[in-house]
Amino acid sequence: MSVFKIIKKNKDGTYRIFLSKDEFEWLKHESMQLANLISRSELDEVAMKRLFPAGSFEQEIEQKFEEEIKPSLLNEKIHDLKTLSELCEKDTFSKDDLDIILCAINSIRLTLGTILAMTPDGPAVVMDQDKKMFYAYYNHLSYLQQKIVEELIKEIN
Repeated sequence: MSVFKIIKKNKDGTYRIFLSKDEFEWLKHESMQLANLISRSELDEVAMKRLFPAGSFEQEIEQKFEEEIKPSLLNEKIHDLKTLSELCEKDTFSKDDLDIILCAINSIRLTLGTILAMTPDGPAVVMDQDKKMFYAYYNHLSYLQQKIVEELIKEIN
């Protein structure tokens, strides 16, 4: 019995991700939207803390993190999100592309998780129609992320 795979390694060492055109368009839109929110400092504080957790509980170390490390992490995250948007136009992906896709998808998932107030038991918010849609996207991205990681682990083993 054959099981449909969402990601497959090609004979030439590249990878193919089997998403619909609409799914790639959604990823492209969300990655650019999040990159713009981060670059314009318009993401709320809770989401920013989810994307960039505290480096330490010690005030001095945390201040150093905020001043010296966080700006480069912000730039890297924005770069990954914008690159994901560009990668959505491709048919095949390198391992390096998959690494960027994983990072960007995780950022989108974390942001959706913040909107949904995710807990280990699921969303902690009233599930109106928009939240149900966000939850579906959150689960779909979680699945995609899991399958990409599983495919990359095969190279290690």
